[in-house]
Amino acid sequence: MQFEERNEEPVQLFRFNGYTVGRDIIKHMKMIIMISVAAMLLMYAYLAYTYAETYTMTTTFTVVSASTENDAYTNIQSASTTATSFQTILSNSVVQEAVAKAAGMDSIPGTVTTSLVENTNLMTLSVTESSPKMTYAVMNAILDNYSSVSDKVLGSVIMTILDQSDIPTQPDAAFAPANAMVKMFIIVFCLMLVIVAFGSTFQDAIRAENEVEKKIDTKRLGTLYHEKKYKTFTRRSKKKKRSILITDPTVSFSYSEAVRRMVSRVRNKMNHRNSKVLMVTSVLENEGKSTVAVNLALELVEEEQKVLLIDGDFRKPALYKVLQIDPKEVTDLGEVLNHKISPKNMIYQKENSNLHLLLNTVIYPNSTELLSQGLLERIIGELKREYDYIIIDCSPMALVADAEEMLNMVDNTLLVVRQHYANVRDINDAIDIINSRKEKLIGCVFNNVGGNRVSLTHGGQGYGEYGNYGYGRYHQYDHSEREGE
Repeated sequence: MQFEERNEEPVQLFRFNGYTVGRDIIKHMKMIIMISVAAMLLMYAYLAYTYAETYTMTTTFTVVSASTENDAYTNIQSASTTATSFQTILSNSVVQEAVAKAAGMDSIPGTVTTSLVENTNLMTLSVTESSPKMTYAVMNAILDNYSSVSDKVLGSVIMTILDQSDIPTQPDAAFAPANAMVKMFIIVFCLMLVIVAFGSTFQDAIRAENEVEKKIDTKRLGTLYHEKKYKTFTRRSKKKKRSILITDPTVSFSYSEAVRRMVSRVRNKMNHRNSKVLMVTSVLENEGKSTVAVNLALELVEEEQKVLLIDGDFRKPALYKVLQIDPKEVTDLGEVLNHKISPKNMIYQKENSNLHLLLNTVIYPNSTELLSQGLLERIIGELKREYDYIIIDCSPMALVADAEEMLNMVDNTLLVVRQHYANVRDINDAIDIINSRKEKLIGCVFNNVGGNRVSLTHGGQGYGEYGNYGYGRYHQYDHSEREGE
């Protein structure tokens, strides 16, 4: 497939767009919060696993030289020497055995330290153990045995107990994981924000109108800006979603005008080619193709054209929901193609309208087989004589082969491209497939656009949830063919 050379200045493949980054962050906020909470819980588990209660008891001694009791400097020096020597004594295995025996234990599991109160002749002995009872027992054992050892080792030094703390009732440090958990949550949350923003910025997707014709191989026939799903407080409080249709009086004027401009260009393209049958598709699901197809048909009806709108998305039919039609009133097109129902009276007509419908209300897993048998192509061929335009809402191209099968039945194709959604490479692959069938692509609609527009609260595209059930596995294009062009 040959495309015209473009002389435009090269577009930045990776450019920061605050709106699309913000939208991606909101889209992934649930995941970000879940990962952050998981990290916080892991921090709690780590702290709980490593936490051990300890209890400390202290005894303060005055240390004086037996020969110069009134010499303050000598007493301070003696205290310093005694603190070091006493620590060494307590580290001696013989002393430890004696203390442990006196405490009724095989060994001393905790820690015993000595320290000097600065510029004084006061020495503090600290015992830290895993329980108050054990702490008290070890301290008393040391006090009962230290004099016999100190007399032999320390010589002319007199140690007198000045103060002794009570048996500890509270651990040295309570288990308080809250601060560490909050810090972990904030760190991971911020890290995830950076990762999502980085991925959003470097995703090779269409972010702005001026990128459409520079990045993909087709013309932009219109831009539909984001339209709020909830127009009233009542709808928002009830979370009542509604389709964004130009016949809805709550839809903004700018959106309706954008649809009219888009339809005018589509109609001119089709009239120039003497075409009647148009397929509306997208690369991925949830790009808004069904709403675009319905609005396209509604606008043509307003222009006094006789229009047939066909739900060709057999894997995820949506038109009856968009138009709020009771499934019980509809004859399924899929049942006709399965030869279970006669084609007679299968067309549903909106009351007091030139809009006629061929709908599906259930999923047809064998949709590709239904389309390949040729019956739908014959039906469309016969109906072309009765209608001014036939609009077909088809399955996304990257998910199933239905759209490729339906290319043989239509005159032209309109591609819906949602802002910052499908990868540019996949969009161009879809365009190549469409144009391989006699250049049937007439252009694209840039959809659900937000951000760089003053009247952002007006106009645009909104739509409800569109799950991925029914399509099966993601259909990957063969990129090797494009790379060889």
